[in-house]
Amino acid sequence: MNQPVKITSSDIVNTLKKDGFSALLTKNGLEENFDYFSFHKHRFDFLLEILKDYFKPGAKFLDIGSFNGYLMLGAKLIGYEASGTDLKEFVEGVKDFSSFYNFNNLPADLSLEPIPYPENSYDLILFSETLEHLNFYPLDLFKEINRVLKPGGLVIITTPNLIRANNVLKMIAGRSINHEIEKTYGPGTHYREYSFKEIKYLCQVSGLTISSHQALNFKYPNLGLMVRIIDLLSVFFPARKRDLFIIAKK
Repeated sequence: MNQPVKITSSDIVNTLKKDGFSALLTKNGLEENFDYFSFHKHRFDFLLEILKDYFKPGAKFLDIGSFNGYLMLGAKLIGYEASGTDLKEFVEGVKDFSSFYNFNNLPADLSLEPIPYPENSYDLILFSETLEHLNFYPLDLFKEINRVLKPGGLVIITTPNLIRANNVLKMIAGRSINHEIEKTYGPGTHYREYSFKEIKYLCQVSGLTISSHQALNFKYPNLGLMVRIIDLLSVFFPARKRDLFIIAKK
């Protein structure tokens, strides 16, 4: 019987280097991937531990918003059969990587297309730091997540918390909490952030039941002094922490 392997972000980096994909740790024509990887290290380690805890032999994993493929690789190293989907430009950027590791990483514009996999296919779906990048109302996508999940399957969601304390303080100071309007909007933009209540609604209407949720502060490097102070004070206001972590079940 297959047993899950404990994997960290460092294991992913070492595997990429060993297998000749060091270029993915610098750039692949899309973004400075190693900077991204380093910035999100704590979130990756947190999620890899969750994936290990929910692993079962033969489990199938889907990463919605697979981007650079790091978490597909992490899931594979744990023991999952891993797949992904993202915009065509990102999927094409890691085509050799996906082929080498035998990932089925399919392109899709989820504002126009369904998730490109059959119904009742996946034991666990990861939807991490993707919801806020969608420039469309996501209810149909949540229904699609329900469709491709196996009965009893789980979706793990992480996303910035709309009502986090630093957003509240920005509004009190008369500042916008949205992406800067002067900058070009594109795939990396936070078009819309969500509160837990809103995500709960999207899950319920699409037939998913929330089994666990919390607000937390992922440990990102180089946070400003004010954010660090707010993080310390958030122990008294847990609903105002920066990030949402939700597990929902079909």
